[in-house]
Amino acid sequence: MPRWLKVVLIIMGAGVLLVGTCAGAAAWWFNANKDRLAAVGQKAKTEGEGFGKGTNGAGCLTESVRRLDTSKELMQRVELKMFLGACLKAAAPDPSVCEGAPPRGEIMKSVEWVQGRCTDLGVSPNNLQACTGLMQAVQEHCATQ
Repeated sequence: MPRWLKVVLIIMGAGVLLVGTCAGAAAWWFNANKDRLAAVGQKAKTEGEGFGKGTNGAGCLTESVRRLDTSKELMQRVELKMFLGACLKAAAPDPSVCEGAPPRGEIMKSVEWVQGRCTDLGVSPNNLQACTGLMQAVQEHCATQ
């Protein structure tokens, strides 16, 4: 067997081992934290439903954007997306929330719509990526309307 082939096989084997180790570690972490993650998710949904009962869809969106500034970590942003989704379900209908929202399958139109909405809502440039997650929740909500 040529030396270069041995090197390639060793590198490929190490890569497979690394990917397997990472996948195993991720599975272990999620399994070890599943109860905490479920509780956090349920809390976000309950809070969103409670907030939504006292406002309309625009109020839910405004509150979510306000909270965006304090949501710096990935899990906080996931919680915020869950909050917004639950809030929009419980809130009084507001057609302005879904105005111009394209179906999620239309990628280019979605990108333009999300950027426009985030800019219109006054989201800082540092939070545009997180705002994208919020707008995905809005699009999901609009698809069921």
